[in-house]
Amino acid sequence: MKRAKLIDLHWHDLRHTFASWAVQRRVSLYELKELLGHSTLTMVRRYAHLAPEHLRAAAAALAESWRRRPASPSATARRQQASRSKSSDVV
Repeated sequence: MKRAKLIDLHWHDLRHTFASWAVQRRVSLYELKELLGHSTLTMVRRYAHLAPEHLRAAAAALAESWRRRPASPSATARRQQASRSKSSDVV
């Protein structure tokens, strides 16, 4: 580390980086627990920090999947009922 001029770098810094990068590449916390040799998921979560932009991307992916999901029959029926009510009000 001296030759690389890495000042104030510790072994655990590398473990944190490894864990964070692994989670960002969709490695599950359980798999990461096994890779790091931790006995609990609590310890894994201590190491695996996500950057805010990755959390935003995950939220956006969930929102997109919500928009694409097929409407439930009851939701479709409610929309049709509302549409009929509006058209009868126009007359």
